[in-house]
Amino acid sequence: MQAEAAAILSSNSTHLIEFGEPISDESLQRYWDSSWQRQRTWMKLLSSKIHEQARSVSQFENLLTVLEEIFVSEILTRTFTAILIAGDQRLQLTSAEPIARNVYRGHLQARQHALEILVNAPQMTTEQCAQVDRLRRKVERWTDLLLGPLVLRYNVGEFCFSESRAKDFGSEHRTDTKLQTTDAVWSLVLVGLRLAFPQTRQLPPEREQLHNQVVESVLACFPSQAFRAEGPFKSANLGRLARSSSIDEKAHTDFVLGNLPAIQIKPKPLPNRKPSNAIISFAELRRLTDGLNEL
Repeated sequence: MQAEAAAILSSNSTHLIEFGEPISDESLQRYWDSSWQRQRTWMKLLSSKIHEQARSVSQFENLLTVLEEIFVSEILTRTFTAILIAGDQRLQLTSAEPIARNVYRGHLQARQHALEILVNAPQMTTEQCAQVDRLRRKVERWTDLLLGPLVLRYNVGEFCFSESRAKDFGSEHRTDTKLQTTDAVWSLVLVGLRLAFPQTRQLPPEREQLHNQVVESVLACFPSQAFRAEGPFKSANLGRLARSSSIDEKAHTDFVLGNLPAIQIKPKPLPNRKPSNAIISFAELRRLTDGLNEL
């Protein structure tokens, strides 16, 4: 789901980047808060006591699932970070960038911890380590593919794993769109992602909900003008994408993409609290942003 959502966002990124107005603080805080909740959960599950005691089959399977979650969901984190910063570049502001980078750094910390476990976990066989590592490398290639069109237009190459590879992908995509409709090209990309990242492990409901909340918060950052009345983005027909208005607290819609389950997007009041292990609070990030914009 995370990889497919990243493809949808990449194909419709101009709706957000070229909207012409900053994203609301409410929408950005929803993204920041949901992302940090998920990252805190990962770090807790990957604590030394957890992975050192992963002796039973169920515990070990859970450890592998967490590693795969962190690697695969990085496709969405990097793609959306690039989109948010490209939007700031177009507006010549520093509005969403501090929040985007804060979430991005948190995901990188979780990724680094996952890599350390992958290298040092004595209970993992060589084949199991190789399987997870193949997934990691596959994530890197697909991330660069999705970022390719953005890298050619905006200064967001730092979020690629290989900027030169991303530019090659972007150039190939630009050539393909001259021969086919944009929707057709992205439909093929979506099919490829589903084949590359089949969901083979069932996540616990609470962790599945965390992923859903991140996707919901990402969609809430897009302007309502980006969506057709029936739900999908106006510029693409890759499935159904629907969202609530980031302003209308009573609205709720479904996010349906191919055979993905529906996600109910129900805006709710945000807690006025600071996550215990956050690098910096949202309020502090916003004050930093305001200060930068006044320079």
